[in-house]
Amino acid sequence: MNIHNPKDAFSDAGAGTVSADAAPRRPTRAPATGDVTVGPRAGGHKVYQSGVLFPGLRVPFRQVDLHPSAGEPPVTLYDSSGPYTDPLATIDITRGLDRVRESWIVRRGDAEPVAAPRQVRSEDN
Repeated sequence: MNIHNPKDAFSDAGAGTVSADAAPRRPTRAPATGDVTVGPRAGGHKVYQSGVLFPGLRVPFRQVDLHPSAGEPPVTLYDSSGPYTDPLATIDITRGLDRVRESWIVRRGDAEPVAAPRQVRSEDN
């Protein structure tokens, strides 16, 4: 039996194999700043549909191309990958994601902005 080798978790070298008896290990290093995969994926493309309740909301889908011999149109699936697979998005993981929901949260009136967030501590986990 082949299982994913955790030591390759942050590598583009491909998945390694270990015996099924081996104890799973956690990755020993965090991904480096440049270790995030972005851009379109082979075999399909990202499309958006306007929201029903909020027409300004773009709901992401992925159209997956089937083999030409199938003679079928692409299959459309909900795409939960966020902006990372949007060819028009500019990704900077040191800056974080755009705050597209912030105005909705403020209008709800049940949350307060934090001027200076506290440091994350190990006991938070």
